[in-house]
Amino acid sequence: METSLSLPNQRTIFSAEVAAAHTAAVTQAERPLAILTDLASVVTALQSDTVSHPWLQQLLLEVSPDTTFVWIPGHYGISSNEKADHLAKLGRNQERFTNSIPATDLKSWVTKVIEKKWTENWLNTGREGTRKYFLRRIKMDTTRWNDPPIQQEQRTLSRLRTGHTSFAYNMSGGEFKTQCPTCRVHQSVEHVLCHCPHYQTARNKHGIPESIGNALGNQPTTAAAVILYLKDIGLYEQT
Repeated sequence: METSLSLPNQRTIFSAEVAAAHTAAVTQAERPLAILTDLASVVTALQSDTVSHPWLQQLLLEVSPDTTFVWIPGHYGISSNEKADHLAKLGRNQERFTNSIPATDLKSWVTKVIEKKWTENWLNTGREGTRKYFLRRIKMDTTRWNDPPIQQEQRTLSRLRTGHTSFAYNMSGGEFKTQCPTCRVHQSVEHVLCHCPHYQTARNKHGIPESIGNALGNQPTTAAAVILYLKDIGLYEQT
């Protein structure tokens, strides 16, 4: 017997697999019954003492005692599994399994929507030369980055990434804009970290990348090297 059902778009892969297992469990078939799934977390959840997912709770209430759930590896050329994946794709246009959505699924969906909109806003705002544009060259998304264990170093990195430091103030010009005494150009964070020939020896010593995105990225070893570099050239206290 082949069955295809649809689910709300906001559901998770886990919920979709639970719905499939429930459909198989309540379908009239020869007993004992073995239900195969390529999502190991479903089998693990069924063995748990605390089941919070509402569809999983319903499955446990209705499943026959002579039903066994078995995990199988996905995408390993198992013909029945590949056929199940094909039926799942066809099910998008079929009758609904349910219109309800588990609260955890809805929360996950809302989080993804917010993160997507936040990232779109992050990538599409800020004209060239502004602090936000500078920061976007360093951080291309809105995911959380690692924080150094020492608060002062974290504060220093944050100031460098926003281009707002004492030695490079300020990005937009004005009376406080500083000039590199060697190159006679704006002494920006990028200039000091990546370009100024006056600091090239120290830059080579500490392995500072030539790209500002790599120099101030999310690599802890590079971040530590930047801190040592600034201390070496005497600008750490001016961040």
